[in-house]
Amino acid sequence: MSSKMISPEALIAEFRRALSEGWGYIWGTAGEKWTAAKQKELEKTTDADRAQGRQYGSKWIGKTVADCSGLFSWAFKRLGGYMYHGSDTMYKKYCTNKGELKAGKRTDYGTLRPGTAVFVWNGRTYSHVGLYVGDNTVIEAMSTINGVTTTKVTAGKWTHWGELAGVEYSGNSAIAVTQIPMGAQVKDLDSCSMGSISCAEAQMLPQQFIIQNSELTDQPQQGSSGATLRRGDKGQAVTEMQTLLMKLGYDLGSYGVDGDFGKDTEAAVKRFQRDHGLTVDGVVGSQTRAALEAAVQKTASNVIPSRVEGSPESYSVTISGLDLTQAKAIAANYPGNSEIEIEVG
Repeated sequence: MSSKMISPEALIAEFRRALSEGWGYIWGTAGEKWTAAKQKELEKTTDADRAQGRQYGSKWIGKTVADCSGLFSWAFKRLGGYMYHGSDTMYKKYCTNKGELKAGKRTDYGTLRPGTAVFVWNGRTYSHVGLYVGDNTVIEAMSTINGVTTTKVTAGKWTHWGELAGVEYSGNSAIAVTQIPMGAQVKDLDSCSMGSISCAEAQMLPQQFIIQNSELTDQPQQGSSGATLRRGDKGQAVTEMQTLLMKLGYDLGSYGVDGDFGKDTEAAVKRFQRDHGLTVDGVVGSQTRAALEAAVQKTASNVIPSRVEGSPESYSVTISGLDLTQAKAIAANYPGNSEIEIEVG
C-alpha cells in the first residue's frame, strides 16, 4: 500500500490535538465519536477485551475515542499515510528501526527521537503503544478509565522503541557495518555478514570491521558539533552548545549544562536568536551555531585581565559589551566574592 511520507512533527501535532480535546479510550476504535447507542451495543458483549468498556465506557459518550494503536491509525490517515491498527503487528512489521528501552534510553545508545513509537512487551506480545513527543514525555491512549493522557518515557512500562514506516525521520540513528574475517581481502566482502549497530558502538569496533555508512566519517551525526540540534536531542554537542549559551549569560534553567536539549535550553536558544536577529525557531543549525561562536569570541576579546595588588595569584577581569542579564549571570558563578561590581557603561 503506497502512502505519503509524514514528518514526526506532524504526527506529534495530531497526538497533541487528541490530548487537548480530551479524547477517550474504547478498545477497537480509531478516532470515532462515541454515542449512547454504541455504548449500549458494547454492553451487550461478553468478551474479556471489552470488560472495561462495558463498565466505564459511558463516561466517553459525546467524545472522540481511540485505543492505543487506533490513535496511530487515525493520525496516519489524517496525514495521508497508513498505519496498521494493532500494537503487536505495528512493532513486528511496521517499524523500520527498533530495539529495547531501559529507563527511557535506547539500549543501543542511539537517540530516542520525537515521533518514535514506544511499546510495552508483556512477555507474549507488544500489548500497548504510545508516541514519544520529546521532553521525556509519551502521549498514549492509556485505558478506558484514563483516556488519552501523558506518561514519562522513563516509566518502567515502556520496554521497546520503534521508528515507524511512513515517517520521515531526519538523519540516521544507527549505521550499517560489514564484518570482515581476520585476513580477508576486499574481494571477500560479498560473503560477509551485515548488521545494524549504533554509531557509538561502531566507533569502538576493532580493525576487522569496516564502517559502511559514509555519514559516520563524511557528515556530522546527531550529537556531533556540526549537527543540527533541537529539543529532545542529547549528547556532547548539546553540552557544547549549552556551554556557549551559559558563557553568554543565557539562563538554562535549574539543570544548567546537562547535555539534554529540554524546554529551558530551547527557551534560551530562542532568546539568543531573538537578540541576534535570527529566525526564532529554537533550532541550532549552522547560522545559529556560527552566531553563538562569534558572540562568545567577541565577548572573550573584550576581556581585560589585570593583577590585583598584593596577591600574586589573584586577578580582576573586566568584560565590556554585556547587558545586565549577562553580567548578573556571570557574577552569580562567584557567590563568595565580595569584590564583584557591575558597572554601567
